[in-house]
Amino acid sequence: MTFRRVLLMASLCCSAAAQPEAPYWPFGKWRTATPESQGIDSQLLANAVDEVPRRQLGVHSLLVIRHGYAVLDAHFYPYDGVAPHDLASVTKTVTSVLTGVAVIAG
Repeated sequence: MTFRRVLLMASLCCSAAAQPEAPYWPFGKWRTATPESQGIDSQLLANAVDEVPRRQLGVHSLLVIRHGYAVLDAHFYPYDGVAPHDLASVTKTVTSVLTGVAVIAG
């Protein structure tokens, strides 16, 4: 069995299991849930939030989505989640990721 076929089968299995019951896309706000209800340890998320300022990582905010639910939405001083941000580097990152996927799948 080729690597592509295995990857395709794994992708189909995972996507079928991970989809919510009804189509959902947040138009305004994400649905929220506790981390544990979505299979995530909240202590691990709390540790991650504590590490951002401790290590001075320069992170403005952290949003964790699991199964269509926001389980963490944290903003780090001086950012408040309201002020707009320049997203120029996001475009480069997404383009790089897609290029990598295309090369591997190629």
